[in-house]
Amino acid sequence: MKPSLLLGALLVAGTTLTALSAEVTSKNGTLHGREVFTLENGFVRLSVTPEIGGRVLEFVNLKTGHGSAKVRADNIAKKPDDNWAGADYGGCTDAPVLGLGWPGDFWKLTYALAFEDGKDGSKTIVAKGKSQDIEIERRMTLFPDSTMLRVETKQTNINKLDQKMRIRFHCELSAGTRGDDNDDVFYQSPDGLKMVDYAVGAEYARMEVLKVAGGWVALSDTMEKESVFKLLRSEGVQDVFYWAGANEATEIVGNEGAFVGLDWLGKEQVVEPGKSISSVEDLFLSDGIARPAFVNTADCIAGEVTTDRKVYGKSGSVVVTPSLVSAKQLAPATVKITVGHADKEITSLDGKIPGAAPGTASSAGIKWDYSDLEDGPYRIQAVFVDGNAREIGRAEGAFEINRALLDKLTTLLSEEKKAFDGLKAQIKQKGAGKALDISTELSILEFRMEGIEALLKSGSYDQMNKELAVFKREADWMSSLLGNSKQP
Repeated sequence: MKPSLLLGALLVAGTTLTALSAEVTSKNGTLHGREVFTLENGFVRLSVTPEIGGRVLEFVNLKTGHGSAKVRADNIAKKPDDNWAGADYGGCTDAPVLGLGWPGDFWKLTYALAFEDGKDGSKTIVAKGKSQDIEIERRMTLFPDSTMLRVETKQTNINKLDQKMRIRFHCELSAGTRGDDNDDVFYQSPDGLKMVDYAVGAEYARMEVLKVAGGWVALSDTMEKESVFKLLRSEGVQDVFYWAGANEATEIVGNEGAFVGLDWLGKEQVVEPGKSISSVEDLFLSDGIARPAFVNTADCIAGEVTTDRKVYGKSGSVVVTPSLVSAKQLAPATVKITVGHADKEITSLDGKIPGAAPGTASSAGIKWDYSDLEDGPYRIQAVFVDGNAREIGRAEGAFEINRALLDKLTTLLSEEKKAFDGLKAQIKQKGAGKALDISTELSILEFRMEGIEALLKSGSYDQMNKELAVFKREADWMSSLLGNSKQP
């Protein structure tokens, strides 16, 4: 039986940004005790110091107030000769090194910085640095009405001999405020969409070269739905060096949390004296998308499709939410949603994506009652089309209906809640909360139980099962403190 459908536009684009100035302004100042050149356009702010490698010290989403370039609290004020590597400062700088030469010379050099005005209303910070063998000019440009930062790097051989050279703009980044295991990396590989999950507090740093096919890579906070996108504009470079530092969470200035290194690796080239190599990459910030499924690099537009199940006994509803976000002003678009099951198309319909301010996601919502749907997995495809009938990109999603599992988990949750209520009553009766100093642990368990109930209602059965197992272990441990052989 065909499910009943209700289409509604769900505008999640905020209105905060519309009141901000889109004009790019420039100023000089200080940040973290260092001289900085700053560009701002009402959407993002960029600050660069001429010191320690012409380093980017902040790239901030002004709507959320969250910075993406991460600098280190313990090292940022140190002189270069007190520091062993460019990575110890954090932020973004040049690292034109090959083989085991990390970090090279440029991390500790003082660059010459200057502002430059563009005819299109843009403004650029031009940074120039020189070592014994290489001269670098890095141009960092902000545009009106955009969250995009363009980074153009020109690297010249000033040695008298041929040199092997490679461009690498090294960035230590974080999305959102946490920088912990919510920060995942997404990219298009030759084999399809890939995700790299970052586990905070790892004993060892994790390093990996990502084979990128789509010209983009994104670092996304999947909980706060904030992302940093890096788009490559140069041909012939498709590798990204990914680095997640070990146990870095306590060393970051500004936002708490660790960081991820994401660098496009330029191709090694033999460069003659006086000759140059160059590269161009764009970075843009967004909020409102958790897991980007595609990026249209021509227009700096990213998208995803998510599903949210609301469970009411054995009935309920599914909401499919296709979303778009753009570095520039997002023009209205349309989306076609197709739902399939067991190799059959169940239904399809069109939706409208409203326009939105730069970096802010806009969505369309499709909701239907699944009471008449049979158990099993369902696949969803969203095709996004712009106002000129050109396809922007595609995203896929899925959900599953499993009433037998729902019954089982509902029973398990009821049993655990009953046992937990008994444990709380026993703690209150004995005054154990104060005597054993487990009041904090008790509050954590109560918070965890609320989360488990929310997972059940949303249909996140696998995650709920895992959280329920953790809850039971912690409750059993607390019960053992009261002298119980098992939780009552």
